[in-house]
Amino acid sequence: MVQGKFHATEHAIVAFPLLGVNIDWLYYQLVALNLNKYSTGMAQPGLSVKNIKSIPIYLPTLQEQQEIVNRIEKLFKSVEVIEQNYQKAVKLLERLEQATLAKAFRGELVPQDPKDEPASVLLERIQAQRQEKPKRQSRRLKK
Repeated sequence: MVQGKFHATEHAIVAFPLLGVNIDWLYYQLVALNLNKYSTGMAQPGLSVKNIKSIPIYLPTLQEQQEIVNRIEKLFKSVEVIEQNYQKAVKLLERLEQATLAKAFRGELVPQDPKDEPASVLLERIQAQRQEKPKRQSRRLKK
């Protein structure tokens, strides 16, 4: 849908609304028709005026057309709000994941048992156990 001066190619079909047709309703109607399914040709498929003219379109009253446009635009606004809320939620979720990981590493996710040994003591014990184990000697086959 365009306003003002424009240049269409020889492959374009330009539609102008007749009197008694809301231009916004016509736009939404043409989009809803999914005109691509009426294209013909193999190498370079296209729409022929003949095929488009044969498509039946129910034409409601001007008042009904305006009501349809109002409802569609209201739904689009709702979709925009939902999209904005979704984007905000994604950002909050990313921050929440980072905060949760930080708390997990600080040991703040669950109450700590005072009987548990600190991580530093556990690490020292693991290192000591590793040093106590004799290293395996690799066996080499003699020729």
